Amino acid sequence: MSVISFLRFFFFFVILSCVSCRKDNVDFPEDLTVELNRTQVSLGRQDTLKLYVRNISQKVKKDSVFWKLDNRAVLTVLAIKGDTVLLKPKAAGQAKISVGIPSLGFESQCIINVHQEDLIRILAIGNSFSEDALEQNLYQLASANEKKIIVANAFYTGADFNFHVHSAQNDIRSYSYRKISASGQRTVTEGMSLKEIIVDDYWDYISFQQRSDDSGIYETFVNGLPKLVDFVNMRNDRSTTKYILHQTWSYSDGSPHLAFNRYKNNSLVMYEAIAGAYMRTQAELLPNAIVVPSGTSIQNYRQNIQSSILTRDTQHLNALGRYIAAATWYYTLFDKGHSTSLAKLYRPSTISQNVANNAEKAVRRAIDFPFSLKEF
Repeated sequence: MSVISFLRFFFFFVILSCVSCRKDNVDFPEDLTVELNRTQVSLGRQDTLKLYVRNISQKVKKDSVFWKLDNRAVLTVLAIKGDTVLLKPKAAGQAKISVGIPSLGFESQCIINVHQEDLIRILAIGNSFSEDALEQNLYQLASANEKKIIVANAFYTGADFNFHVHSAQNDIRSYSYRKISASGQRTVTEGMSLKEIIVDDYWDYISFQQRSDDSGIYETFVNGLPKLVDFVNMRNDRSTTKYILHQTWSYSDGSPHLAFNRYKNNSLVMYEAIAGAYMRTQAELLPNAIVVPSGTSIQNYRQNIQSSILTRDTQHLNALGRYIAAATWYYTLFDKGHSTSLAKLYRPSTISQNVANNAEKAVRRAIDFPFSLKEF
């Protein structure tokens, strides 16, 4: 080994030792820290992950940071360019990648969980209506068809677009973050900010929905939704994320909700207003968004199965209503061609096969005609 080669090896070993042996109780000056764009992420075998230093001191050159991967059996490093690294899954497992300033030994870390299968990650920015549609049944439907998914809900009851924008712009920790992992484990973390939730995972889909009583009034979408989408665009650094408009449902006839009088206290009138508002929103505000027509599925079932009850309090869905809404999400994202039977795929024990068959008919027609009602 030449003297030059020996010296290179020696200094590389010293730098690696400094990074690995830093003490957690050392306080570094605020302007000498680095921060990664993500601290944890779940990947499927199809993914490519780009990590970069989001915050770095002006006193530190970006090309002087030091990267370290602890498990090369799980991840492959495709490229490193200064403050950016490109990673590709190799095998299922967990790995940790760190970035630091060698002279200080300071590190920022990202924990990466790699799954053997393709993985679909869904985040709803919503309220109790996204709770009804996503937090029950969707994971089970996907798993029954061997789809590996993560389902998450940034929940705040009664939240409208303006609330989300205000919380986001002021970094308010107001959300209950509900997340169902790829293994089906459900966790709830209170007091999260929208910024924290957005960077918590590598989302394939992010959905938006208006508060229920404003869902039929297009004017309530115009100011808040574009601002919310702008915020998500700034914080979500995955360019392939697709946006969803989650079309909510109308109240049941007889609802005592004070806002129901905006719709003549009539479920069908409210549905038609909601369908019109979401159709216009997709056309004028978010033209590339996927519409998940839960509202049309619910109303299809109501119109075709007389005297059906799909809500538990005239607003929020009961078990059957939640099943129909989740099925709408499933068929929209995973089976638009309707190749699988809903009843054979998955149904809760409280729902008969005949009811599940009718639910599937309502959903299929909603998928094909998201803004109008159809007989079956």
